[in-house]
Formats: sequence, structure tokens, C-alpha cells
Amino acid sequence: MCLSVEVCCFCANLEVGTKIVAVLNLVLSTLIALVYGTATVTLSYLPPSRQMFYALVSVAAVSQLVLTCVMTYGAFRRKPKLLWPWEVMAWVLSVILVAMAILGAAVVTLTIDQGTASEISIMISVYFIYAVILYYSACVVDSRRLEMVQSEQSEANVQLMKQRHVPKSLLDYEDVV
Repeated sequence: MCLSVEVCCFCANLEVGTKIVAVLNLVLSTLIALVYGTATVTLSYLPPSRQMFYALVSVAAVSQLVLTCVMTYGAFRRKPKLLWPWEVMAWVLSVILVAMAILGAAVVTLTIDQGTASEISIMISVYFIYAVILYYSACVVDSRRLEMVQSEQSEANVQLMKQRHVPKSLLDYEDVV
């Protein structure tokens, strides 16, 4: 689903990168929810289709905010299972945003109205760039999650090896022969 990366942004390790992704997503999803939620409520002169779109975007941003809170808790408390829901959401949202960008590009090429074409072109660019950044963030978080799972498994193996003991009957084997 995601590509494996070793570092975040060519300079930070995956732990720091995951925490940065978590905080930035908290801020970004909060801003998106506030802007689109406010636009839905206050701009009553907009056509109903646009109000519905703004409402859907604000609901999606609130759900993203909830999953980002879970991911943030998992990143700071080193709980890899809590990173997984955000990864799935980020991957699905990236696919949806790319599909919206492609659909928007088709609309721009088929429409003749130049007034809305520029607005749609800007949104196409924003959606596509956000999709790429979101996918890269999901790759960083997924790599960190796999790193934490491998670390937990190796720690469990070390603990298991410490608990092992050699039975006394095997130690006295030389006496029997």
C-alpha cells in the first residue's frame, strides 16, 4: 500500500517524522474543518450543491481530525496499532483526491466558461498536491509503524531468551554417561 522510506524529508528519522506529520495533520484538519464548516453555515447565498460540498468536506475533515488524534497518541506513546487507522484513511483520501483532480481536469477541458475554469484549476492543483503530500506522510507513518512492530518483536524475543533456562536434568547429562 505504501512505499518504504528510511527517513522523513531526507533529514529526520521516522520517529520524529511521524510526530511532525501528526502535529501538522492536527493543525491542517482543524483549519479545514473550521474554514469549510464556517463557509457552510455563514454563506447562505451559495447554491445548495456548493453548500453540500462544503458540508461534506467539513465532515471529512472532522473525521480526519479524530483519526489524527488517535495517530498522534499512538506516535507519542509508541503504539503501532493506533497508527494503522490513520494510514488507511490517508491512503483512501489520497486516492479520492487524485480522482477528484482527474475529474476536475475533465470538467475544465469540457467547459467553456472561463470564470469557473480558473477556480476549478486552482482546486485541481491543491487537491493533487495535497494527495501527494498525504501519500508521502502515509508512507512515513507506515514505515515508522513497521519499525515499531519489528522493535516490539525483537524485544519480545530477547525477553523470551532471558526467561529460558536449561533443565537440571540436561546439566547432569555427563554424570549419567
